[in-house]
Amino acid sequence: MSDTAVGRAGTDRRGEIVLTPQGYARLQRELATLVTVNRAEARARLSQALQIAGDLADNPEYLDASAELTRVESRIVLLEERLATARVLPSEQERLRVLPTP
Repeated sequence: MSDTAVGRAGTDRRGEIVLTPQGYARLQRELATLVTVNRAEARARLSQALQIAGDLADNPEYLDASAELTRVESRIVLLEERLATARVLPSEQERLRVLPTP
C-alpha cells in the first residue's frame, strides 16, 4: 500500500511529510494495530516455527515468520518517524475559523 493512499501523505519541497487530520489519524490507527496485534502474531508465529526441529535455513515456516516480523517492525519504525515529524494540515473547520470575513 502506498503512502499516498494511506493517510493522503504528501511531501513539500523540503521533504516534509504533510498529512490531513484524517490521514494522521489513519496512520495512528495503523501503528496501534501493528504494535498491539500484528507484532504479537508475528512473534507467536516465529516462536512456533522455532519449535520445529531441524535446520532453520530449511524451515520455510521460520523464514516466513521471520520475514513477516521484520516487515512489521520496519513499518512500525517508519510510521513512528512519520508521525513524529509530520505537519498536519488544519482541518476544514479550523481553516474556516481563521479566514477573514469579507
